[in-house]
Amino acid sequence: MQKKRAVAYIGGPRQLQDFIWYYLANGKVYTWDLVCQPMYKEMGLEKICRQSGLFEEIYLPDSFLTRPRNELIKIGVEMVFCWLAGRNKQYARHEIAKFMDLNRYSHMCLSTTRGVTCGLMALAADEAISIDLLEDGQGDNTDAHAKMEIKRWREPFYLVSWFFAKMGYCNPNGMFPLKSMKRCCRYSAEPDCLSVELYKEVHRLYDMTLIDTAEYEELKNKTFGEAADFSEAQAVLFTTNMKDFAPNPEYYVQKIGSYFETEGYGKVAVKKHPRDLNSYNIHNGQIIMLSPMIPGENIVGMIKKQKIFFMYPSTTLTAFENKHIEISIFLFLELKDNAYYMSHFEKGFSIVREISGITLKIIEI
Repeated sequence: MQKKRAVAYIGGPRQLQDFIWYYLANGKVYTWDLVCQPMYKEMGLEKICRQSGLFEEIYLPDSFLTRPRNELIKIGVEMVFCWLAGRNKQYARHEIAKFMDLNRYSHMCLSTTRGVTCGLMALAADEAISIDLLEDGQGDNTDAHAKMEIKRWREPFYLVSWFFAKMGYCNPNGMFPLKSMKRCCRYSAEPDCLSVELYKEVHRLYDMTLIDTAEYEELKNKTFGEAADFSEAQAVLFTTNMKDFAPNPEYYVQKIGSYFETEGYGKVAVKKHPRDLNSYNIHNGQIIMLSPMIPGENIVGMIKKQKIFFMYPSTTLTAFENKHIEISIFLFLELKDNAYYMSHFEKGFSIVREISGITLKIIEI
């Protein structure tokens, strides 16, 4: 009997790892295609998606956010007019049809609805297409009662996020609920944190009782490869994409390098965020670069005696639960007046500080 066809949306390596679990738990009944859409092509996401061997056809649409500003304004205006005319679903179908035929599929697995393309896929899908929804980190746990706060209107992307969610196209920054999410079965590593009324059903992501763990590890290793040996490093740094918060990310990268030099760290392993395209250096020191395409959670078990640093309170911190260690998180003093940076930092920090066993230390630089 021929398998039904399904399509997945993946925008980063952690999302691919989530999908590997999902495939083993629920996806073997389908033949899978993929919409592969990293924010930056330099990330090399297509390569590891092909290495997984899970997908027959891979679509590679360009990211909306890398388009010229004048084109984005034109697209935004068109979206508004289509919504006012009650044709937002038709708009979504038209955009998705530019690179794929949704009529081929009976099922869809989206890693998130935060991005434009994946949000449009959820909106465009006919009711006959079932949708499962994974998550894009801690910011994807959205309060069902989230409302626009007038005092936050000056934050970058805040009003834009509200309008796009209100129009049903997507949920930028995971701030506001989407109507299309109501038809989705949601998988989350923290299902108890979710507002369950947002979804058709809520299930636990990474319920390892549902899969063959040996098969999972084998498929993970095949997909991501092995990390470089950093056993001689004195510290491990998990970075973030500072371009999300400041127009001059190189400045903050240099501050990190200066900190390690001043504190006498001669050898530091750096696990870059997949969207972090900056170069890291320590004067009179050595940087050991770990593949940015290996999810940070896979590095945790390799850390033995090294000091651990984060540029931002990342979801990767959850992998350290019950480790009973101290982890330092950098807070950049120049950004303390940046409402967007501080609101996201405080939200992330409030989530991860509840993790048992970890002592979190903030280093202001």
